[in-house]
Amino acid sequence: MKRRDAWKTEEDILLLQTVISYISNGKTQLDAFEYVGEKLNRSAAAVSFRWNGKLRAKFDNQIREAKNNKKILSVKRNILNETKEIDTNQLQLNQII
Repeated sequence: MKRRDAWKTEEDILLLQTVISYISNGKTQLDAFEYVGEKLNRSAAAVSFRWNGKLRAKFDNQIREAKNNKKILSVKRNILNETKEIDTNQLQLNQII
């Protein structure tokens, strides 16, 4: 007899894609679990259990890559913020002159 609450392949794919996307964009896995839980009508704890028990180890390389992308994105954001700050300072200097 098949369990009523058994995970389908499509649900695992949604969970994997969401977690990888959230990590890449600097969000937390917990946020991803809550999002997927809402979509699948499951608790965040159930989603977390599925992730940690069945999927995480299989997709370790993708997780590592997502974390690396997060670091790269963070560096780009810092550079952009510094550039905006420099532009603002230059504008203020031009107004003074």
